[in-house]
Amino acid sequence: MAITAPRQKKVLPVVLSEEEVALLLSQVKNLKHKAILYCIYSGGLRRNEVLNLKINDIDSTRQCMNVRAAKGNRTRSA
Repeated sequence: MAITAPRQKKVLPVVLSEEEVALLLSQVKNLKHKAILYCIYSGGLRRNEVLNLKINDIDSTRQCMNVRAAKGNRTRSA
């Protein structure tokens, strides 16, 4: 007879309010770091996806970003 492991409890993620996000972003003075945080927050990107972004991946006319080799080696648009 196989013994099964007990189920793991699901924990809800911590979600910041709009005021908390605005406060967090206003505290950053370095322009590069601020741009990284804005990409992570507004585009829902992971840290590694932002670090691998190239200028050609950002389409300012359509206001979207192409994320190459994202999780699972898929390309997606954010």
